[in-house]
Amino acid sequence: MKIEQIEFLNEVGSAISASQDKDELLTIAENSILQVSPECNVSIIIKENINIPHIVRSNVLSPQAIEQFRIDPEHPLVKKLKSNKKSILFENSENEQELSKLLVVKTKGALLIIPLVCENKLVGAIVVNRKKFEKNEIMLLEVISHLISYSLHNYILKDEINRMSITDNLTEAYTRDHFIKRFFAELEIARSLNFSLAILLIRIDNFGKYNEKYGFSRGDTKLKEISKILREIDENKIIVGRYAPIIFSLLVKETPLVDVQVLAGKLRKIFEIVAFEEDKDIPLTLSIGISSYPENGDDETYLLHTAEKALAEAVASGGNRVKVG
Repeated sequence: MKIEQIEFLNEVGSAISASQDKDELLTIAENSILQVSPECNVSIIIKENINIPHIVRSNVLSPQAIEQFRIDPEHPLVKKLKSNKKSILFENSENEQELSKLLVVKTKGALLIIPLVCENKLVGAIVVNRKKFEKNEIMLLEVISHLISYSLHNYILKDEINRMSITDNLTEAYTRDHFIKRFFAELEIARSLNFSLAILLIRIDNFGKYNEKYGFSRGDTKLKEISKILREIDENKIIVGRYAPIIFSLLVKETPLVDVQVLAGKLRKIFEIVAFEEDKDIPLTLSIGISSYPENGDDETYLLHTAEKALAEAVASGGNRVKVG
């Protein structure tokens, strides 16, 4: 290794040690890779958010594509990286069929996949695509990946600890406290930009009887199912919380009240007809209370109280219905 290369790697190591957060670390990594391999395409993949590998930085993908793209953890190449923890080089990537299901963009020329390993665990990978790689170039890229792996792992652990502190352990929805904080913040944005914002409180009818008959373990499974369905509606417009043991809360952003009511009705029907077909002897249904900005005012506490009151009315009316404050 040449003296200038050693000095370059020392500079990279110092910059990584001084990085303040994960984004800064990823920027250092991307810039260092581009210095070693000019005019290359580079994507950095890490494993977080319940161990789903996904791209967090790329100079060839749009932010939207990065946000939406996910990698199959069962893909043969991912399994190979997990077991071998060694770089994989494809001299002619366009002819490799197994790459087509792993990468979101078509590649030409050589493609290098470098694992990010910390404490003998695979925490991610760096994917570099260019016309051709030299041996010395690959060595430098592998050293850079080694330098960032430990720091990246620490940042991922910090993010996971933070996520756990604001997330309900059972349902993976936000805790009540964090949901309310998000509600206050989103309401401030809605006021400033003149957007609508609705809050839905969703109570599971007959859940006490269900637990008595089937046990708490099966009841917990149902709570997880409900949360999963709610969290998969629309990540960009909906925020989900666990407001109380059998009550979920939804923030619905930038959606007219009439459409929010339609959404609530659809949710009620989904749970009534589809989600719990096997539990016909104790039908689990939903009672939903809604309040909305600006229709119900702009005071945070009043909007929450209005949603709670609407939910109480839905329950008092027999359940399995939607009430608007």
